[in-house]
Amino acid sequence: MGGTYLVVDIDNVVARTDEVMRDVIKNRSKEGVNLRYEDVKHFNYWECVDTEGRRITKDEWTSTIHPVFSEQANILRIEPYCEIQGFLCELIDADYQIHLVTSRLEQARVPTILWLDRHKIPHNALHFVKHGTKHIVFRTCVAIIEDDLDQARKFAEQGIQSYLLAHPWNDCGVADNIMRVRDWHEIVDDLTCRVSDTRI
Repeated sequence: MGGTYLVVDIDNVVARTDEVMRDVIKNRSKEGVNLRYEDVKHFNYWECVDTEGRRITKDEWTSTIHPVFSEQANILRIEPYCEIQGFLCELIDADYQIHLVTSRLEQARVPTILWLDRHKIPHNALHFVKHGTKHIVFRTCVAIIEDDLDQARKFAEQGIQSYLLAHPWNDCGVADNIMRVRDWHEIVDDLTCRVSDTRI
């Protein structure tokens, strides 16, 4: 993996995964846990509580919710972020390589590839890695685009620029090498400026 490559998480960065995940939780959890977007204040869904005080258990997540979400029918229900194809093309045009990375279950591999093809998501490579290991696998990337605060921090500690797409579960305040952004416009603007600065 040489060159100027970016590590780009798929879920809740390229894909609007949370909407489908919350629907799966509502329909398949024992108590019908009904999380709103603003209720998802933690990266782990089993730590989040709905307005009725209900939450799924970690066992429910492992045995039911995550496997059901990983079924092809649910993966293909996910919508991509608005104009994501154009944003990724801009980065490729600026000489970045796009390495899409996910910690989805193995059963979601084929559905994920189908989803990327269906939505014509530009990328140079696709990687499936164990959750929480991106910072170990991709030590030579120039930056990461992520929604997981813990992963962003681990990259930042290695001196790698981390872009954190803002969600209720990743409010980090001010931190070195972490830029929390509202949308993809900010990410592309900053990364293209960095390329321009190196060419001066």
